[in-house]
Amino acid sequence: MSEVFDSKIAEFNEKPKMVQYRILAQAEASFQEEKKLQPVREYFNNDPKKIVLEIVNVTDKYQIAKVKHKRNRGEPAEILYHVFIDFKRINECAYSLDSALLVAITHNHNAGSAAGWIENMIGMKYVPEVE
Repeated sequence: MSEVFDSKIAEFNEKPKMVQYRILAQAEASFQEEKKLQPVREYFNNDPKKIVLEIVNVTDKYQIAKVKHKRNRGEPAEILYHVFIDFKRINECAYSLDSALLVAITHNHNAGSAAGWIENMIGMKYVPEVE
C-alpha cells in the first residue's frame, strides 16, 4: 500500500509547480465544501436505516440530501430527497431532486403548497426511486 502512495507522491512532485498548485487548490475547495456540508450529513448519523448517498448544495442556501431508506427484510430500499435550507432540515422530503428543489424554493418564499401546483402545471410525473 505504501508503495502505491509513494509512487503517487513521486508522480505529483514531477508535475510543474503550477499544476501542483491547481491540484492542491481543488483539493482544498473540495475539503471546505465537505466541511460545510457536515451538519447535513450528521443529521442522519444516528439512524442506521438511513444512508446519505449524495448532498447537493445549491448556492449555499438550499441543500438536498439524497438518502437511501432501508426497509424491513424483503422490502426494497427507498430513495428520498431531504430538503435543508441554510443547513437546517425543514421536515420535507421528495421523490426526486427536481421536486425537492421546488419544495425548498417555495418553502423559503412561504408558498408552501405552490410546489404541488408547479409540478402539476409542468407535468412532472414522479416514480419513487427504489434500490
